[in-house]
Amino acid sequence: MSDFPDFLELQFINVKINYEPRSVQVCDYVTAKTKDLQAFGYSTLTEKCVLASVRRVLNKEKLTNVIDHFVSDDIILE
Repeated sequence: MSDFPDFLELQFINVKINYEPRSVQVCDYVTAKTKDLQAFGYSTLTEKCVLASVRRVLNKEKLTNVIDHFVSDDIILE
């Protein structure tokens, strides 16, 4: 994520990990989610794309692709 510095890198979000709520840094979540989805078959996926999905979910914007939905399933909006 160092190539794309962002204010979200310093913020925490609540996500479900093994069905348990956890507070994690956005940059850590984006890195981990990108690696998970790359291993799942999205080999060309970038952290920039996942970060854009996180922004859409947090801003409650229209979800535009499958990555948005994967991210939406993880993030707990309050």
